[in-house]
Amino acid sequence: MSDHLMNVVCRLLLLVLLAPAGRVCAQSVLTKDIVLHAEQRPLGEVLNRLGKQGGFYFSYNSILLNADSLVNCHAVHVPVKNVLDGLLGGRFEYHETPGYLILLPAASVREHWFYISGYVTDKNSGSYVSGASVYETQQLVSALTNDKGYFRLRLRGRYAAATINVSKDMYQDTVLPVAAGYDQQLQLSIVPAPVAELTPVVVTKHVKVEKTWLGRFFLSSKQKMRSLNLNSFFTTKPVQMSITPGLSTHNKMGSQVVNKASLNILGGYTAGLDGAEVAGLFNISQRNVRYVQLAGLFNVVGGHVYGVQAAGFSNTVLDSLNGVQLSGGFNIIKGSMGGVQASGYYNHVSSNTHGVQATGIVNIAGGEAHGVQLAGIANIGRRLVNGVQVAGILNYTHKLKGVQIGLINIADTSRGYSIGLINISKVGYHQLLVYANDVTNVNLAYRAGNKKLYSILLAGINTTAGKKAFGFGYGLGTGFYFTPAFALTLEATAQQLYLGSWNNLAQLYRAHAALQYRIAKNIALFAGPAYNFYHTEKPQTAEGYKYFPLREHDITNGKGLFTWTGWQFGIALF
Repeated sequence: MSDHLMNVVCRLLLLVLLAPAGRVCAQSVLTKDIVLHAEQRPLGEVLNRLGKQGGFYFSYNSILLNADSLVNCHAVHVPVKNVLDGLLGGRFEYHETPGYLILLPAASVREHWFYISGYVTDKNSGSYVSGASVYETQQLVSALTNDKGYFRLRLRGRYAAATINVSKDMYQDTVLPVAAGYDQQLQLSIVPAPVAELTPVVVTKHVKVEKTWLGRFFLSSKQKMRSLNLNSFFTTKPVQMSITPGLSTHNKMGSQVVNKASLNILGGYTAGLDGAEVAGLFNISQRNVRYVQLAGLFNVVGGHVYGVQAAGFSNTVLDSLNGVQLSGGFNIIKGSMGGVQASGYYNHVSSNTHGVQATGIVNIAGGEAHGVQLAGIANIGRRLVNGVQVAGILNYTHKLKGVQIGLINIADTSRGYSIGLINISKVGYHQLLVYANDVTNVNLAYRAGNKKLYSILLAGINTTAGKKAFGFGYGLGTGFYFTPAFALTLEATAQQLYLGSWNNLAQLYRAHAALQYRIAKNIALFAGPAYNFYHTEKPQTAEGYKYFPLREHDITNGKGLFTWTGWQFGIALF
């Protein structure tokens, strides 16, 4: 409620309370005779002079009465009421309160509607222009011209004047002030925009909300055309409610209004949000959204999102997001993201991320990812991951400066740590080892990762007659390079040993250190000590298989855990 309107309400209450006393004590100001002469003077100035002669002040809503309009007045000993009727055309009622005269719209004006209709033509060719938007900005009423260029607007008569605007893509905007209160037919001509004024078409990866698949499905062709025509007109309002796009308290102009509070029973199509918006099914916003946007199915935003955006199925932001984005299905951000993005199965950020991506299936960061990616199946960082990737199966990034934890970890280049069964770095650490140790005399192992941390896949067999043994396992290691050719490696491995029975696999855990020396470009020799931890439920082995422990040192008093020192030596290739 505006300040003027609040003042009107308060003064009307005073009028009700004080009117009897006013009638007893003073003459009505409306019956006072005045002398007033004015020629082409602003209405506000004339009212001030009238009030000064009558000994009172005027109170009125400046939206309903244009104080800058020019008027003429010649009154000699004429009652105030008669002068006002002549100046205001009978469109107002007069209410007295001590020291004030309040101007309110007359009942006939408040209930009156009038129509502005007519045709829109091209000024150069004279042909009718179809699909042009004709609208009144104060009342937010609009219409599209038909194939004959015809339009019709229904306007309230409570306002002193109306401003008719015509907008059409590829044409200059046209504005025409008209008198209000009675039906009128207009002939409007619009001028094609010069080439220099045409908006350049910028080809980017971003599209407008109307061109998303959700926009194409839920918005009519007329709504899309209206948005195209009115792409330079936006306004703000405190509250709106709609049932579907087009059935709104802002009429067909809802798509051009930024609201502070918005309720969409099924769905809404607005210019943006600066507060809170809730929809039963969907919200579509052309521009920026601030604070809170909630929808039962989906949200689509053409600009930035600052705050919380949540939907039952999906969120799509065509620019960036700073805040929290939550959905039961998928989230898509065409720009950057700072905050939290969480979904049921898919998150996608086309540019950089700073924060957390969490989903049940796949996360994708198209730019640099600073923070955490958590996924049930896979994380993909197309450029740089400077943080943590945790996935049930696969982690990938072009450049790693953080940590990857998953079954398979891939980094084109790595300055971080990959922890998984298979770790692949295209320009990282790749070595094939052939070696012997005190447990099995023929072993193969594959190291992959980088010098800071690499994974080890290994398998071995003992070929000595009557002492067969088969082992396979996994480990982690790190290397300290004193020179390009000379290094110290520290490794820990875990193996399963087959000693004649799959029902009685023994576990062998080894910690070993080795000095490694490169004797040629892709060949190195290594050797070093090891310490073994051996565990088995049944120490007896099958006939023809090797007996463990090799040197019995039971550290658990009969519970099957043994330790001993060992060795290894071999050759590393690549």
